[in-house]
Amino acid sequence: MSENKNSYTKFMIMKKLYKDGNKQVYLLSNKNGYKKGKLSVKHNLNMGEVIEVEDSIEGTIDISDFEYIKDFNLEDYLPSVKRPINDIRNEFENTNNKEEDNKDQNTNW
Repeated sequence: MSENKNSYTKFMIMKKLYKDGNKQVYLLSNKNGYKKGKLSVKHNLNMGEVIEVEDSIEGTIDISDFEYIKDFNLEDYLPSVKRPINDIRNEFENTNNKEEDNKDQNTNW
């Protein structure tokens, strides 16, 4: 990869999405979330591989140059939340209970 002052970011390939002309669109992931990346169909990336690419502040990254990353920590490429898991679990249970109450009210007429 050429050395310059641009920002490079590492992403894990999560999924091949679709072809767009002569480019394959991939779903990319890291701790910050998900992005789409377009790469020439002559390259074939596989799910679970990690690459370093020139990042873009725009929605989809047009990948013209990339480097494979061999040594990586899986947790660095899976999106995460900062909220405690118990808070998320309680919110999920409360939402389910409300939906069940609404179902019961709608069927008792």
